[in-house]
Amino acid sequence: MTCRTDLLVSLLLVAALLLPQSAGAGSSDLALFSAGSWSVPNIMFLVDTSGSMAHPPGDDDDDECLSDSMYCKWEMARDVLLDVVQTINPPDGEGDYIQNARFGVFLFDKYEYGARLIVPIEDGNTSFLLSRVTSM
Repeated sequence: MTCRTDLLVSLLLVAALLLPQSAGAGSSDLALFSAGSWSVPNIMFLVDTSGSMAHPPGDDDDDECLSDSMYCKWEMARDVLLDVVQTINPPDGEGDYIQNARFGVFLFDKYEYGARLIVPIEDGNTSFLLSRVTSM
C-alpha cells in the first residue's frame, strides 16, 4: 500500500474505534453510522505540522516541497483528513453535510505553538472544517 492509503486506513480504523457500541447488538445487527438512539461521536484530529511534514515521504533530509510537482507529507495528511471527514459525513445533496460524527482539528508544531485548536468540535461544522483545512 502507498503511504496515503496506509494513513487513510489508520484514520478510518481510529474513527471506527471511537464509535459508541450498542449493548447487545452484534456487528450484523447494527450498521456502521446507522440512525439510531446512540449519540453522535466526537472525533478530534491532531495533525503534525512540524518541519518534517514539509518534506516528501521517506526523505526528511531533502529540501522542502517547494514545487507543485512534489507531494509533501502535510499534503498527504490534509488530503486523507478531508477524505475521512467527507466519507463519514457525506454531502446531503442540499449544500450541507450529513452529520454522522462531529469533528475537530488541532495542529501540532513543537517549535512555534505547540498544539493549537483550529476547528473546535461543534454540531454542523463540517463545511467550516473542510474549508479551513483545504485553505492551509
